[in-house]
Amino acid sequence: MTEHVGAVEAGLADEDPWNGFAGYIRAVGVMQARDRGIADLVTMDLSAAPEVEELRARAYDGLVRLVARAHAASVLRADFTDQDVVLLLMANAGLVERAHGITDEASARLIALLLDGLRATAATTGPAAPSAPQVLAAMQHNGQRRLGCSGRKEA
Repeated sequence: MTEHVGAVEAGLADEDPWNGFAGYIRAVGVMQARDRGIADLVTMDLSAAPEVEELRARAYDGLVRLVARAHAASVLRADFTDQDVVLLLMANAGLVERAHGITDEASARLIALLLDGLRATAATTGPAAPSAPQVLAAMQHNGQRRLGCSGRKEA
């Protein structure tokens, strides 16, 4: 998660809003392709691990700023939300899990295709994004399924 925070910070440091956003997405895609554990970390609720959640919160706050900055510059499709990043990373995580022998190439290709579709100039009307509670529920399910994490803190 520390590397994930670094990717967000690098994106925010880029003066070009599109390059910053796309650079972050590419960097996380590379991380996921390199280490399936990272794919799990960014697509599960791990609230039972406060040190990981603190880093995830920092990364999420930076991601919200990256998305807002790209929207303000009118380079990111207007209907794109931070929840869409989670869906994008879930899709890449699934590909990473199944693309044996071609993981790096397949992940890079998927990310490039998705980024092309996220540009404001390429946008078409599509279905609404899942709500934040729906995405969180999916992340909690992933945590339970993969690690036995309930996402609930015990008293």
